[in-house]
Amino acid sequence: MGRFLHDETDAYLTTDRSGRGRALSPEQRRAILAAYTWYHQALLKRGFVEPAEFVRMAYRLRLKGEQTETDYAAVIVDEVQDISEIALRLLHSLVGNREDGLLLVGDATQRIFTRGYSLRGLGIDIAGRGIVLRKNYRNTKQILEAAFPLIESECKEDVIQAEVTALDLRPEFSVREGSRPIVVRCSDEEAESRFLAAEIAALLKYKHYTPGDICVVARNRHYRAVALASLKGASIPVYLFRDPEAGEVSADENAVRVSSLHGAKGHEFGTVFVIGAVEGVIPLGSEIDAQIMSSEAAVLYVGMTRARDLLYLSHSGIDRHGKRLARSSFIDVIGKWCDFAQFRR
Repeated sequence: MGRFLHDETDAYLTTDRSGRGRALSPEQRRAILAAYTWYHQALLKRGFVEPAEFVRMAYRLRLKGEQTETDYAAVIVDEVQDISEIALRLLHSLVGNREDGLLLVGDATQRIFTRGYSLRGLGIDIAGRGIVLRKNYRNTKQILEAAFPLIESECKEDVIQAEVTALDLRPEFSVREGSRPIVVRCSDEEAESRFLAAEIAALLKYKHYTPGDICVVARNRHYRAVALASLKGASIPVYLFRDPEAGEVSADENAVRVSSLHGAKGHEFGTVFVIGAVEGVIPLGSEIDAQIMSSEAAVLYVGMTRARDLLYLSHSGIDRHGKRLARSSFIDVIGKWCDFAQFRR
């Protein structure tokens, strides 16, 4: 219901969700709406407001004719691919259809939150006024070649929907060459943790990296805990990003960062390790529909493209409980552009 104001939520029961994955029955929609309404009212009774609610509050004031203290000549929106529909409606209301009033900057390949709306549907027509920026300045050619197949179809659909003319919708792969991403198979999770510590220690010793040049990204808390324990055990400085209660070193110290895939968005590192690349983790869950699978692929793409120079993806065959694991199906998508290795220590 993030696309509706509270007095519009009944529209959720009938809104078109074609192309949005598995359809919900009318009874399921009513149940979800009832739960959402109860949750919102419970928050208000306790004096709490979600961040998204501030946006709704501001937009409701705009609809009532409230004016801002400043008359804005233009609004520039960065990371537009992750902004909510109501937030964009609010920002559009500040300048309306004023010539050169609204500049939207976004990257469909970096979309990790489902958006579910079109600019045209909001009355924003960019046909003939959009520009596709195709040059990649962060990654080596080899890293981007491997990562791009994960989001290629969604990227093309997004550009076509925007009615932007482009002879080639693929990005310009960097002229900067480097090593192909390495997919590392480990016998079990313990071996995967040993691989992580050994490889990072070697990078620090022989490649002259500093700890701050390296990031370990993992899809869930378990694998992040594995990474922290492994690196601490090897006396490698490390901290858990965006976890102030974890008691780790502060972000400005020279240490290896351990992060979620979402948390790594917007950052870059010389070397990135994506650990726990197994089914049920990357992608997260089972029986995933096409829409969620696309979103999960985009999350992995974001994690992989945090790496400027070196990229590792590791997976193990057995978890800590002795259960057999299958490597991520996404590895089959990117495998043509990767090298494969097995850690045997």
